[in-house]
Amino acid sequence: MIKKNFNHLFITYDGLLDPLGRSQIIPYLKSFAKSKRKIKVISFEKNKNIELKKINSMRQELLKSNITWKYNNFSENYGKIGKIYDFIKMFFFSLIIVLTIKIQIIHCRSHIPAIVGFILKKFFKIKLVFDFRGLWIEERFDYNIWNKKNFLHKFYYSFFKKLESKILNNSDYIVCLTNSVKPYLNKILYKKVPIEIIPCCADYNFFKKKKYTKNKAKKILKLGKNTSVIGYAGSINKIYLIKKMIDFYKSLQKKNKKLIFIIVTHQINEVKNIINDNSKNKINKSIKIFKADREKIPLFLSSFDLTLCFIKKTFSRSAMSPTKMFESFAVGIPFICNKGIGDVDLILKKHKIGALIDLKSDISSKKNFTLYKQCKKIKSSYIIKQTKPLYDISFAKDRYNYIYNILEND
Repeated sequence: MIKKNFNHLFITYDGLLDPLGRSQIIPYLKSFAKSKRKIKVISFEKNKNIELKKINSMRQELLKSNITWKYNNFSENYGKIGKIYDFIKMFFFSLIIVLTIKIQIIHCRSHIPAIVGFILKKFFKIKLVFDFRGLWIEERFDYNIWNKKNFLHKFYYSFFKKLESKILNNSDYIVCLTNSVKPYLNKILYKKVPIEIIPCCADYNFFKKKKYTKNKAKKILKLGKNTSVIGYAGSINKIYLIKKMIDFYKSLQKKNKKLIFIIVTHQINEVKNIINDNSKNKINKSIKIFKADREKIPLFLSSFDLTLCFIKKTFSRSAMSPTKMFESFAVGIPFICNKGIGDVDLILKKHKIGALIDLKSDISSKKNFTLYKQCKKIKSSYIIKQTKPLYDISFAKDRYNYIYNILEND
C-alpha cells in the first residue's frame, strides 16, 4: 500500500510507439502508476512513428494513468555521434526532471539508461532499479556492431564491462529476464543486491479476446481447411536463423505435403531474399509471407499448429526471454526452439508444451517429424492453463509493484 506521494522516473532508449513499447513497456508503466505514485517517462521514438496525432493520443492515454511522457527523436543517422547525442539528451532531460521534482526511484530499462541513472544516483538521494534486459555488451558482437579483432572495440568492451559492474553493484534492485543469467550476475556482484526474475510476459487477455478458431483463421488468411501450418512471427536479423527454420520446414514437408510455413514480419524483402536463395528447392509457393501489426498477430498465431523459432546460440542468449514464445502460449500454440536459449529448455521440458531441437545434429532428422506430430497433439487449453499463472502480464505487473513497494517503504 502506498502511504504517501511518490514521483519516479522511468528511462528507456526504446520507443513507446514501437510494437515492443506497446506490448512490453506501456502495460507495466500503467501498473506502476497509482493515485499516489506518478511516473515520469523519457523515451526515444523513431522518426517514422513521430506523428502529431499519434503523439497526442499516446500522451492523453498515459496521463489518464498518472504518467507524464517526454519523448526524444531517436538518432537514426550519424553513427556513434548520433548515439552520443542521444545519451546527452537522455542525461540532460533526466537531470532537469530530478532538479525540478523530488524523484525517489529511477527505473532504467537496459544499459544506456542505467548509465544515466547511475550518474544521477551518485549526486542525488535516489534509488536505482536496473532493468537488466540482457547482455547488452556481448550483443554488440552478436550483431557485428563490434569486432573482437578490432582494438578500439576491445577497449569499448573492457570499458563497458567495468561500468556494468559498477552500475550493478550500485543498484538497489536488479531485474533480469532469465534464471540462466543469474549466475553471471552473482559473479559480478560484490555487494548484496536483490535480483528479481521477470520474463517477457504476454497479455493473455489481449490474445484471448483476439483469438480465432483455427478454421476461421485459415479462412480469413485464404488457407486450405486441411492445410497444416507451422509459423514464425517476428524480426529478421542475424540472431534469428531463418535459413535453418526453412531447412527444418523442408524436412517436415517431405513427410507432409500439405504443410506450409507462414512467416509474419515487417521485413518482407529480407525474407524474400532468403527464400530466393533456396529457390532451387521449389519451396516458394509453400512459404507464405505476411506483414502485420500487433493487433493482427493473434489471427496468424491462431492458424498455426506450432510456432517455430531458431535462435543463434551465444553466451548473450542466456539472458534472452523470447516474447514470441509467451505470445504463442497465450493462444495455446506449442513452441519449437533450439536448445540453449535462456530458460526455454527449462520451460518446455517442465510444462511439456513444445519441443527442443539440437541444431548441431542433422536438421532433417526423421525424429524431428515425430516431435512435430507430438506437438500437434498438445491441447490448446492445456498450454494456456500451464503457462498463464507464470507468464501472463499480470505476473510481471505484480512483481514490478512488489519491487516499487519494497523500495518506497525502505
